[in-house]
Amino acid sequence: DYVLSHPYTTAHLMGYEVIEDEDPAPECKPMESVNPQDPLPAMISEIISGDELLRQTAEEAAELAQAALKVIRAAKGTTPLDGEDAVDMLVEEIADVQNCIAVLSERLPGLQDKANKISAEKMKRWKERLR
Repeated sequence: DYVLSHPYTTAHLMGYEVIEDEDPAPECKPMESVNPQDPLPAMISEIISGDELLRQTAEEAAELAQAALKVIRAAKGTTPLDGEDAVDMLVEEIADVQNCIAVLSERLPGLQDKANKISAEKMKRWKERLR
């Protein structure tokens, strides 16, 4: 309901702009999942507000960064956490970020395809820079 009532604000929060050349229509239909094999992201997307979803994503991304640093510290022995536990924490944070991305994908159709395309391009550039 909020998205339909506030399309400009929603678009801005999600990094898009509204182009008014046609009648506005919602980009994401309720309960029609991008991934029909897993309806949970669509259900969560209907429950959680857009700003809360972005906060959750930011929090999980920050926790992922901290977990990656913890793996380095565990390898160097500068934390009481052992390497296996640190890697387990890293994997858990990766899963949390993946869940946030799945729900974001329900809100922003095409997000995953666009991100995959950009990722492939960046992987090529990364390889070139390492030469």
